[in-house]
Amino acid sequence: MSAPPPKIKDAVSYVSDGTWDLPELQRRFVWKNHPDKIRNLVDSILKDYNIGMFLLWSPERSYSFSSDGRRRTWIIDGQQRLVTLCLIFGRKPYWFDNEEWEELLKRYDVMVNLESPLGELEVGMANPARRKSSKWVSIRKILNCENEEELSKLAKRIAKDLERVYNKSFDEIYSNVYSKLKKVWDIREKPLLVDYIPRDKDIEDVVEIFTRINMAGTKLKQADIYIALISSKRPGWVKSEFNKFLRILEKRYGYRLHPGVILRTLTGIGEGKTRFADVSEDFFEDDNKFMKSWEETKESIIFIIDKLKEKGILGSDIIPSLNSLIPLFLLYSKFKNDFNFDRAFHWFILANRSGRYSGAAITILSQDAKTIAESNSFDDTINALESKLDVPTEFRDDDFLVNYKRSRFGRFLLYLLLYDKRARDWLTGKRIGFERNQPVVGYRPEFHHFMPRRLMKNLGYRDDEINVLANIVVITKKTNNRIRMKAPHLYIKELGISKEDLKRFIIPLDERLWRPENYRDFIKTRAQMLASEANNYLRRLVS
Repeated sequence: MSAPPPKIKDAVSYVSDGTWDLPELQRRFVWKNHPDKIRNLVDSILKDYNIGMFLLWSPERSYSFSSDGRRRTWIIDGQQRLVTLCLIFGRKPYWFDNEEWEELLKRYDVMVNLESPLGELEVGMANPARRKSSKWVSIRKILNCENEEELSKLAKRIAKDLERVYNKSFDEIYSNVYSKLKKVWDIREKPLLVDYIPRDKDIEDVVEIFTRINMAGTKLKQADIYIALISSKRPGWVKSEFNKFLRILEKRYGYRLHPGVILRTLTGIGEGKTRFADVSEDFFEDDNKFMKSWEETKESIIFIIDKLKEKGILGSDIIPSLNSLIPLFLLYSKFKNDFNFDRAFHWFILANRSGRYSGAAITILSQDAKTIAESNSFDDTINALESKLDVPTEFRDDDFLVNYKRSRFGRFLLYLLLYDKRARDWLTGKRIGFERNQPVVGYRPEFHHFMPRRLMKNLGYRDDEINVLANIVVITKKTNNRIRMKAPHLYIKELGISKEDLKRFIIPLDERLWRPENYRDFIKTRAQMLASEANNYLRRLVS
């Protein structure tokens, strides 16, 4: 016979003592920014609404056991709801630190209105007025009653306070209060809908299962689970090392890398494998091997990011696929003495053009990591990686006549070309990506139209024709607002934009092409110029 479903009070106990665990995950309690969700969950429970299924997993591998030998069950879906249940019980989840939990307890206290009808109890978040009122009581205070005798004592104290408010007998007030407290107290016994993933499933299977049943919800990343599993093997490492490094990358370098990118680099350097299920458990238990690989991972990532910044990639947001960074990190780690960044960057551009690492690219990434791990020569490895790319190595005019909004790679390439030409904003005179002669950490280029969109729209052009890459420049919003709906032949003179500055933006210097009536000739000419610049840029990387 299958075990009965856990009751709410049981689930809170399991989360509190670590039987159900979620240690050191990146995805923290995000509902703290949405108190309405906390309130609505409690309201739904009181009204006997379905609050959804909780998805759990107890893997067979040894990382599912705690230090005292107990089998841990990992919370795959339901963290936000379970933390909310812990909040109304006032019991700290196993993975929270005391300071963070105490802050949540102070900020989020759900209360029930004793004036509302028994069948429609009103709940709301605590505020100064409700805390002072005898008509509102904390649900946490109710649920903390160990038995009905304690619940009765609480009801009597409240009834005594309400005697001064209502012109009713104590017994009548007490009976009314007790019935409402009891309705709240009884949620302790309500069963939860729980589903268990089979123990023999691997991490990739677990993520796929979650994704299929939660298409409209938060997308779970494999790394989310894997961080939890690693933290069970190496207590404290995630907080003291991993999270710290993520913060350094974001604050100091402007690179917001998903944990999965870092972890796959770590396992790729340590074992030559980027598919989590293929990595041996011994890798995480071997102190020397693990820490050596971790130091190598940090060094490789920082080196590559520094090189990318030299090319103008001052933040991660402009990169079409962050997974494409992983082979770069692995290449440098494997071939430090012979590593040629420009040659690797040439491959990086083409890999992003091909979309090789977009979407679910775990298998492809794993194959390329194996190629790198098993090679003995940098040049041979790069040639092997490029041979897998089903994409032209030359750019054509048509590549710059596509809608820039639909081409993340197109925006990336256009920005690289303009940065390489040292393009300067037309209003401020500052080089794009720079402030006070220093590169801006985490810089995000702003893309605007050379021939203003609204102007061309009024002239009858379609969006797909207006939004082509050949009509796009990288300028500030302030500069774009100054231009408004003026035609280029007008605003170029008004702003005093020099021909040298137009060259930096790869703009044709024939003034006739700056007029709206010659728009199609303009985009045709500029597309040719951009294709030529792109091909020269790539040739310089491999020359």
